[in-house]
Amino acid sequence: MTQATLFSATSLVLVAAIYLSLLIPLLSRRWQSNPSIAKKPQLNRTAAGAILSIALFQHGAWAFLCQHSQAPARSLPQLAGALLVQLALIPFFYTQSYLLWLTTALFSRDPLQLNRPNPAQSTPTQKQLPSVTAIMPCRNEPYDVAKMTIESLLNLTYPAGNLSIIVADNSTADHRDTEDIKILIAASSTPSRPIRFLHRDGTDNFKAGNLDLAISQARSDLVLFVDVDSTVPSHLLLDSATRFFDSPSLGYLQFFNLPTNASMGKAAAIATAMLLTIKIKESYQANLGGWCFFQGHNALWSMEALKRIGPLSQHLWGESLLVEDVAMSIRANRAGFRGQTHLIPTGFWAPISLGGLQRMLTRWSYGNLQFLVKESLTLLSSDRQALSPSEHMDLLFHFGEILVQALFPFVLLIIPASVPALILLYCSFLPTLLIAIPIHCRCRDLQPITNRAPWAVSTGHLLLLPFYYWCNLKAMVQFLSRKQQVWIPTDKTYQTRQDQPRWRSVGIGLRAPWLALAAILIAASLLLLQPHTRLDSWLRLLPLLLGSIMVLIVIARDGLPQHAIATELAASEASNNPTSQSPTK
Repeated sequence: MTQATLFSATSLVLVAAIYLSLLIPLLSRRWQSNPSIAKKPQLNRTAAGAILSIALFQHGAWAFLCQHSQAPARSLPQLAGALLVQLALIPFFYTQSYLLWLTTALFSRDPLQLNRPNPAQSTPTQKQLPSVTAIMPCRNEPYDVAKMTIESLLNLTYPAGNLSIIVADNSTADHRDTEDIKILIAASSTPSRPIRFLHRDGTDNFKAGNLDLAISQARSDLVLFVDVDSTVPSHLLLDSATRFFDSPSLGYLQFFNLPTNASMGKAAAIATAMLLTIKIKESYQANLGGWCFFQGHNALWSMEALKRIGPLSQHLWGESLLVEDVAMSIRANRAGFRGQTHLIPTGFWAPISLGGLQRMLTRWSYGNLQFLVKESLTLLSSDRQALSPSEHMDLLFHFGEILVQALFPFVLLIIPASVPALILLYCSFLPTLLIAIPIHCRCRDLQPITNRAPWAVSTGHLLLLPFYYWCNLKAMVQFLSRKQQVWIPTDKTYQTRQDQPRWRSVGIGLRAPWLALAAILIAASLLLLQPHTRLDSWLRLLPLLLGSIMVLIVIARDGLPQHAIATELAASEASNNPTSQSPTK
């Protein structure tokens, strides 16, 4: 047996051992004996085993095709590179196998049944309902948008004295709208529904620092987290607050988030399509027994759970975690609490420019990478968390997807694959595209609420997939280079850019990926000049070229809005009217 053959066999054994290590926690007896888990609808062990078996089979087939169609690696750098590629492909084959299962599961599920208010239901008395504090973190936010959210909270139907509001602010001293927001709070606050304005200086601990400040001042049974672009239906608390009395282990309720500002320009419409797809997919995953993600806003938390997991500010290598939502939900699970989706539609705003969308997606990916490094051993452990098999698989998929999206361009460029192996690799990638089909069908069920045509949602999602990949790649580069991050809230105001070239509206933060796209296009042009270019070289560049073209299409659609922001504010306020047919736009 040659050294290369021995190395190939050893690497395959290592890969198989990693897949089996993902399967072993599913065999734990703890999941069979935990009554709180047994009641959950979940992906069973047979389906989980099938997902991992398909991933292992695809990985083995790819390795077999590579080994029998190319010269084996002989030098130590070549062997190390081959092993690195084998390890990098593990999350790819796993996430695509999971997506294949999720696609088939979505086809067989009923449409999401969104909760509607019941006018005939009697309003509980003050003694029958828990007290609630609504917390709204704020940093350099526009007055009109903050006013929209505060008025939405004031319109909540809830007994007097049981609801209070805290605005936790760390705006800069030169932000002119802060004084107007304080005047609005002073004019709107009443003894039966008080509103407090808390301020701290600096951006230490980012958004989590504002939340910790507000939680330390809250004196209530429950906490409703909202952002400065949230809109909530008037019946929200009446339909959800008493659930915490029925289930003491319930840590949080995540409501169904829908973007409500699709009409605020073409970039906002595209961002709305992508975010709506993500929210529908996450809701279905949770209903299938997967992980219930706390999405950072429009959620109701138990104060007891918040005290057990506090403080919300966490650090890695001396740097504050950029996102707190995923960390909160997993720490709550470890403390014995569980999350649950509650399909009451609530609204939020998508970014209104591609620059804002890029910053938001990069911030999400960077924060998830921080948490993945901080809690990697916990996520792979079966003894430190009360996870069901489907929650375990779902979390692995969530973090594996981030790695795949960030590393896939590198893998394509360095992968030592033959034409058959590359074709197999691309066929394995089909579930990423197929998942848009059932989501397209589900958007038809939600169209009366979202006012978004299904084809528009599906098309926007597909256009933004490569854009999302580049944002994850940028986050990975920043994370590995230890670039210091800042807290920039989602943009909610327009800038006058009529006199600027359209490509500049994307923002300085996106220029590095665009240079990478240009480099790929130049490399493709050089290949065209080579008369004997190999087919596998074309296959390597094909997805990168297609992705580059789709990203450029998205940039071209980043037009300027044609109407004022007041139009969208009026529509959002009207959607919160209790007499309207739907609670959100």
